[in-house]
Amino acid sequence: RFFTISHLIALRMEDPAVFSATHARILEWIREGLVDGLRVDHIDGLLDPRGYLERLRDAVARALPSEGEPSSFPTFVEKILARDERLPDDWPVAGTTGYDFLAELEDVFLDPHGYRALQKCYRDFAGRDSRFREVVRRSKRMVLDRGLAAELRQLSRRLERIAAADPRHAALDRTRLAEAISETIVCLPVYRTYVDRGRVRYRPADRATLEQALAEARARGRAETAALQLLAEVLLLENRERLPPAELAERIAFVQRFQQTGVAVAAKGVEDTAFYVYVPLVSRNEVGGEPDAPLADADSVLHEANQRRARQWPLGMLCTSTHDTKRSADVRARLDVLSELAGEWRDRVRRWHRWNQRHRTRIRWRYAPDRNSEYLLYQTLVGIWPLTDPAGPAGERPALGLATAEAFRERIEAFMEKAAREAKRHTSWIDPVPAFETALRDFVRALLSPEASARFLADVDSFVQRIARPGLWNALARTLVQLTAPGVPDIYQGDELWNFSLVDPDNRRPVDFQRRRQLLATVCEAWERAHDAERHRFLSELVSHPEDGRIKLHIISRALQARRAQPDLFLQGDYEPLAANGPAAAHVLAFARRRGPQVALTLVARRFASLCSDPLIPPIGRQLWSNTTLSLPEGLATGPWSNALTGETLQTLRRAGRRQLALADALERFPVALLLHAC
Repeated sequence: RFFTISHLIALRMEDPAVFSATHARILEWIREGLVDGLRVDHIDGLLDPRGYLERLRDAVARALPSEGEPSSFPTFVEKILARDERLPDDWPVAGTTGYDFLAELEDVFLDPHGYRALQKCYRDFAGRDSRFREVVRRSKRMVLDRGLAAELRQLSRRLERIAAADPRHAALDRTRLAEAISETIVCLPVYRTYVDRGRVRYRPADRATLEQALAEARARGRAETAALQLLAEVLLLENRERLPPAELAERIAFVQRFQQTGVAVAAKGVEDTAFYVYVPLVSRNEVGGEPDAPLADADSVLHEANQRRARQWPLGMLCTSTHDTKRSADVRARLDVLSELAGEWRDRVRRWHRWNQRHRTRIRWRYAPDRNSEYLLYQTLVGIWPLTDPAGPAGERPALGLATAEAFRERIEAFMEKAAREAKRHTSWIDPVPAFETALRDFVRALLSPEASARFLADVDSFVQRIARPGLWNALARTLVQLTAPGVPDIYQGDELWNFSLVDPDNRRPVDFQRRRQLLATVCEAWERAHDAERHRFLSELVSHPEDGRIKLHIISRALQARRAQPDLFLQGDYEPLAANGPAAAHVLAFARRRGPQVALTLVARRFASLCSDPLIPPIGRQLWSNTTLSLPEGLATGPWSNALTGETLQTLRRAGRRQLALADALERFPVALLLHAC
C-alpha cells in the first residue's frame, strides 16, 4: 500500500512481469521520442531501488532510437537526503529531484541569531520545551503504533521466526521483538539504508547509520537488550558467510522489509506529522529540511554541496517548489524575513493572541484551537497574505479585497484543517474530532471577518507590508541561485511569477499560463528594443514595482538565455565560492562558475529587513553598498564583465594585492547580478 493509505495498493516492481507491464507505455513514449528524461518519485519505497534503476536503465537503452545515447537520457530520483547523507554513487541516475538543494538554499537566507530568538518566542507562546528530534521520535512512534501497525506486526513475525531457529534467542517473544524494531526505526536519522540480494553488504555510511540507531535505541532503554542484540545481528548481516542459504535469504528479506517500513515511518512521521507539530518558523519545515540544523555554517554547507554536485551530479535537478512542498518558495522567502524581525514578530503574536482570545471555543477543560495551531495560523496568514503594490494607485491596498476574501478564507480553513489532522494531536485523518475542527474553523472565520476582527486584519496587513518586499527580494535572490548553481533548475508550474501557495491541493490550483506568456513577451520586447537609457528606465520600473512579477520573469528569462548561450559553462563548469568584504558583507552570497575561458559570477543580496531601514526602499544604490567588495580568486577573469540582467559592463579593481569587484557597481540598479566575462 501507499504509506498509510490502505486502498492505494503498491506494485511489486522487483517482479519482472510487473515491471514490464507497468513500464510498457513509458517505454513506448521513449521509442517515439516524446520523452526526454524520467523522474522517479518515492524511489525509497521500492524493495530494491538500485536493482529497479538498473532494470530501468537497460529498458530505456533498448527503447531509445538507434541514434540515441543512454547517457543523454537522464533519470532523476526523489530521494530525501539527510544533511550528512549522500546519494549512492552506484545508482544509474543523473541526480536527485533537488530537495537537498532546496533545504541548503533556504538556510542561507535566515538570520542565525534571529532564528534562535524565534525558537524561544515559539516555546514561550506554545508552552512547549520540546526539541525537534524529540518531536520526530514521538511522531514516528505514533505512526508505527497506529497507521503502520500492520507492517510492524509483519516485521516482528518475521524476526520471531529467525529467533526461533537460534537457541540463544528462542525465548524472545513477538512483543519484545516488536519493541526493538520500533525503537530502532524511531532512532534512524535517515529515511533508509540499502542492502539487496545481489550485494549482501552495506555501504560503510549505511552500516554506521544502522549502528548509530541501534546504539541510541539501547541507550533510550525502551526495548529489551536481548531483542536489540538479535535485531542488530540480523540487520547488520553478521556471520552471513556461515549461514545456510535459506536462512541468509530469510534475513535479507527481513532487512529489505525493515528498510521499506522505515521509509514510510520517516515520511509519515517527519513530513506529515512532526513538521505540523514543531513550528517555530515553518519555512524550514520542508521536505528534506532539518529545522534544528545549525545556521552558523549555512553558507559553507551550501557551497560545499554545490561543489559536490558540480563534481558528481552536474545534471541533478534543483528545485525550490514542487508538488510536495508544504509552502511555495515565495511563501518561504517571505517567512524567512521573520528571522530578522524576531522581536517585532514576538510582540505581534502576543498582541494578536490577546485580541483573539474571545474567538476561541471552550471544549471541556480546554480552549480550542490550541496555542500551537494558533501560532501556525499566524505564520500562514502573513505567509500568503495577498500581495499589493504600496506604490500603486490610492485605494489599491484594502486589507482583503471583497473579490478575494472568500477564496482566501477557504484556503486558510482547508490548510488549517489539514495541518491539525496531520499533527494528530487534537484530531486526525483516521479519527477526526468534529468539536475541535469546528472550533478551529470558527476561529479562522472570526479572525478573517472585517466585522469581528477589523483591528486584527489591519494590524496583519501593516505587518505584511513590513515584510512583503524583503520577501520578494529574497525570492529573486533564491531564483538566480537556482538558475546558475550546478544542476538543472526545475521551475514548478506557476513559479514564473509570484506564487504564494500552501501544501496540496492548494499548490495544484490552475495556473494562468496565458498571462505569463503575455508578460514574458512584454518583458522580452522591452529589453530587446531598449538602449542604455531606456534599459535603465525599464529596470527602474521593474525594481519600483516588483509586485507585478515582471522582475522575476525578467531574471528567469535572462538567466536561461545565458545558460543557452554557454551550456558547457553552466552544465559542466566548476563551482567556486566567493567572499565579500566590507560593512554589508553579511548580506551577500556569491559564487563563480568557470570552464576554461568562460566565467560567470552570481551575486545576490539577502537579509534585506536588517539591511534597509525602510522596507519599501529597494536594496540597490552606491550608498548602500559603499566600501563592500567581492574578492575574486587569482586566475579568475579580470574583466570586463557583462551583467546579463542589466546589460551594463563592469570593471574590477585591484586592492591590497587582490582583484576585487565593487558591489556599489554591481548592485547599483538591480538587487542581484549575473556577470559574464566579456571575452
